[in-house]
Parts: sequence; C-alpha cells; structure tokens
Amino acid sequence: MWNHFCKSDGSLDCAIVDESFKKNRLIIEQIKLLLWATPEELTEKPYFITNESNHQELSAIPGTLGGHKKLKIYGRLDCPSANKHLAEGRYAKNRVFFLTEKIAADAGYRPCAKCMPEAYKKWKAEHEEAKFQQEYWAGYEQGFYQ
Repeated sequence: MWNHFCKSDGSLDCAIVDESFKKNRLIIEQIKLLLWATPEELTEKPYFITNESNHQELSAIPGTLGGHKKLKIYGRLDCPSANKHLAEGRYAKNRVFFLTEKIAADAGYRPCAKCMPEAYKKWKAEHEEAKFQQEYWAGYEQGFYQ
C-alpha cells in the first residue's frame, strides 16, 4: 500500500511513500520539509536537525550529535553502540541529529551511557533527585508525611 504527499499549492512536487512510513512521524516531518523547501533552501540547508521543540528543521550546519527519536537518547556521532545498531539496520529510521547538547536536552533527550558516561551520570543523578522530590511532594499532598 502506498500513500502520496503533495503540496496543496497546485505544484507538481510530490512524494510517494510506503504506507508503513505513515507511523514514523520523523519521516513524515522530513518529507513535508522537503516538499515545501525551495531549491535554494535545499542547496543552502542540506541537513536535517532536531530543534529544542523536538521538531525537524533544515540546517546549513550538520549535526554534531546523533540521537534516537523513540528512545530519546543522544550521543557522539562515533558512538560504538549507535554505530553497531546502524550497521544492523535497526536505528536509521529513528536517527536524529542535534547541533548542541543543550538543544538535545531541551528536546527531552538524555545522554548516552556508552559514549558520554560523565554526562549520563550527571543526568541520572539530576533525574533521580527530581523523581525523589516529585514522589515526596506527591506523598505529602496525600497526607503521608503529616
């Protein structure tokens, strides 16, 4: 089963996509960017990157970090774990790129424990503290600590 995505302005630009890709919002988002970009934009901005809002945009600068859209993990482009999964063909359709660690974190991603162990340890400590605080206050509001 195939589906097509076309511009609504009457132009002939069109993408025909296997129906199974409709479930992958990342690919749909990229197709829409490609359809609406001018040839000049595509020449000037040939890279897809993920922004702070976790949406795709075109960029003149390639991403410096790679990530996995579903797992919400980011890491170095030379990450052995990510490269292993890419080589096995299990990662590519969810692959995203970021310009900075801050953008990746703002988009809701966490550092990879394999290629960024120090950043991961820091993230995990902060995450556990926030989870403890949340659970503590939830218990307080329910009257457990009164």
